[in-house]
Amino acid sequence: MVSHLFLALAQEMSVIAVLAFITGRTTPFKRAMERRLTLRDRLVLIAFFGLLSIVGTYSGIRVRISTTPEGWAVANTRAIGAISAGLLGGPVVGLLAGFIGGAHRYFIGGFTGCACGLSTTVEGLLGGIAQTRLKETEITGRIGMAIGLAGELLQMLIILAVARPFNEALALVKVIILPMTVVNAVGVGMFIAIIQATRAEHERIEAVQAKKALKIASRTLPYLRAGLSPDSAREVAGIIREVSGVAAVSITDSEKVLAFVGSGSDHHRAGDPVATRGTKAALAYGELRVLPHRRDIGCPNQACSLSSGVVVPLVVGKKVIGAVKLYEDGRKRVTPVIVELARGIGQLLATQVEISELQAKADLLAQAEIRALQAQVNPHFLFNALNTVASFCRTDPNKARDLLVQLSDFFRRNLRQLDQLVTLGDELDHVRSYLAIQKARLGDRLRVSVDIGPECKGAMIPPLTLQPLVENSIKHGFNGSAPGISIRISAEASGGALNIVVRDNGAGIPPERVAGLLSGPPSPTDSGTGIGLKNVHHRLRSMFGEGYGLSVQSEPGAGTTVCLTVPRMEE
Repeated sequence: MVSHLFLALAQEMSVIAVLAFITGRTTPFKRAMERRLTLRDRLVLIAFFGLLSIVGTYSGIRVRISTTPEGWAVANTRAIGAISAGLLGGPVVGLLAGFIGGAHRYFIGGFTGCACGLSTTVEGLLGGIAQTRLKETEITGRIGMAIGLAGELLQMLIILAVARPFNEALALVKVIILPMTVVNAVGVGMFIAIIQATRAEHERIEAVQAKKALKIASRTLPYLRAGLSPDSAREVAGIIREVSGVAAVSITDSEKVLAFVGSGSDHHRAGDPVATRGTKAALAYGELRVLPHRRDIGCPNQACSLSSGVVVPLVVGKKVIGAVKLYEDGRKRVTPVIVELARGIGQLLATQVEISELQAKADLLAQAEIRALQAQVNPHFLFNALNTVASFCRTDPNKARDLLVQLSDFFRRNLRQLDQLVTLGDELDHVRSYLAIQKARLGDRLRVSVDIGPECKGAMIPPLTLQPLVENSIKHGFNGSAPGISIRISAEASGGALNIVVRDNGAGIPPERVAGLLSGPPSPTDSGTGIGLKNVHHRLRSMFGEGYGLSVQSEPGAGTTVCLTVPRMEE
């Protein structure tokens, strides 16, 4: 009798294994293993395991203990559903799934109906409590087997405690304890182990696809920095086809094919308008489309070898700017793995295109700021310079000619490309052109000394960064009573940084103005002291980061010191 029960229950357990393999791929079971169930997932698990417990009862073996009408019981695998529910879903899921299976068993009857109904509910709760206690421990097949063994032994005790007459309950337990305990414990362990293995396989596949997607992203990034164009799309499509191994890859914009590589390229050509129904639908609705058959692709060429595909729209912001398509040919079909890979590729490409567009806008803004800085020639300086030249035309023509040369050199340097670095020595020449004009106008009231060694003159700095500092000292350093102003320009290399200091003994800046002098980006509404300093500071921060730029120290009546800090770079 015992060997017959072993064989019959083992056959039932094989059905459980098949169910575990099938259900382990579904979302609720994946989330259950990760312990992040939603309410809907819990309801699904309660219904599934409750039904599994009922099936375990129906497929059980009747064991007759006496000749009385109620003298029978059912050897079954009902506990597998109840305990597994608790282990995967927690106490509430286990309790309710066990209650469903136990209530069904109670209404079937037999002298153990009440005891078996109660024990099934308790077993579900036991699995849930075990899951709660094992918060930091992954539920494995071994743990499932141990909880299954404990649950079945508990069921035997409940049968002995509740079922009457006791002698029949004892006789039943002697017959079923070994086969039911072993089969149900192994069944719970096997169910958990299969779901765990299915999850591990799914994670392995996801890891492989993620690796492919990241490889595609890293190789395509250089081509997409300039945006989505026929040239970049051709390179990107070739990389995607090489890494993914599909038959063909196509990239389109919202209207035409930008690139097509692989099978079917004889009639799917770059520059052609989008012709396939699947692509048109994906572009129109902004949704991924799986094309399982040739007719779903909708290619008008009857000889087309493409057999299936997946179309992923490229969505930047809320706008569909194009699509990436992966195709198989012959008898091959796109698999769920390829679909998920295509989805990831589409998201990566869309992100890269969006980043390239943002970078392009940032570059345009930076260029606009540079042009605005170049255009900030003080009209008063130009007016004063021309008046100074005019005053020397009669008294000292050679001096006037030299000043015109210096003025020409000053403006020529102002118009150079500001996104290219120059040497500090070259920037000093620009400052000297500016100072030559100012000294001709101010005479002995302006005194300038330069203390920069040859080791620093070869350092690279952004152009038009030193002259605004000197101009600020001259423009705002004079006051009504001071006979003149002295400016000292020095430089020092310290570690990986170059510090250029412009110090004057002029009027100085009030403390309340120093604090906000460099704060915030330059604005067209800025005026007065500091607009030149703010422009230079903002440029340096944009180019080199937060650790660089200007610092200002000033004391009214004692002068101002401005320090310009940039990374130390040699020519």
